Amino acid sequence: MKTIPEELVHGLSETVSHELLGQSVVFTAFRAVGRLVGNCLASLKRSDAIAA
Repeated sequence: MKTIPEELVHGLSETVSHELLGQSVVFTAFRAVGRLVGNCLASLKRSDAIAA
C-alpha cells in the first residue's frame, strides 16, 4: 500500500524494516509532491531570469 521501493529496506533487519515501513509515507504520493514543488521552484527561477 505504501509503495516503498524494496531497495530502501533490502539488507535491513526485520525489526528495522518494520520500523522504517511503519513510520513511512505513501511513497508515490510523497514523490509526486516533491516533483510538484521542484517544478514550481524551477518555474519561479525561470520567471526571475526572464524578468531580469
